[in-house]
Amino acid sequence: MPNVRPVRRPAPIALALVAALCLALSAQAAPRQKGTASAASRPAQDTSSAIVQLVGEPLATYEKTRPAQGRKIEFDASSVKAYRAQLAALQNSYKAWLRANVPNARITGSFDLALNAVSVQLNGATLNQIAASALVRRAEFSGLYYPNPAGQADPDLALINRHQPHSVNVMF
Repeated sequence: MPNVRPVRRPAPIALALVAALCLALSAQAAPRQKGTASAASRPAQDTSSAIVQLVGEPLATYEKTRPAQGRKIEFDASSVKAYRAQLAALQNSYKAWLRANVPNARITGSFDLALNAVSVQLNGATLNQIAASALVRRAEFSGLYYPNPAGQADPDLALINRHQPHSVNVMF
């Protein structure tokens, strides 16, 4: 029998946090990459898709569902279930608004743990069009992340006066 290892799935909050961090940093990090023509010519944003942040706090920061320092969100708690249902209803309202007002745009994902948002495939729509709803706090193009090529130092390490690590292990 072959040696089978169970696959560890990333926690949803970890994925949302990593996605939010990548989106926030990638727009700034990609243009700073220098040294190769291909890195300089790569876009920092995906103008065909967007992250639309909706009004309302996510579960991790909402007063009644925010976990205590060092604790996890209690998904079985009635307050968490009730607020998660409110966020789902809000996201569904935005989806309905989008279908009625920007029919070519499509929702491709939703987030409620660390960010109350949906991802949208624009299909020719503009950011202004998808952000015109009163339910939208802000809309941004999706950022693109490019890892540094092997052997190339991360330019941000100079900002914090650190050297390139030999290896990095990321576990979720």
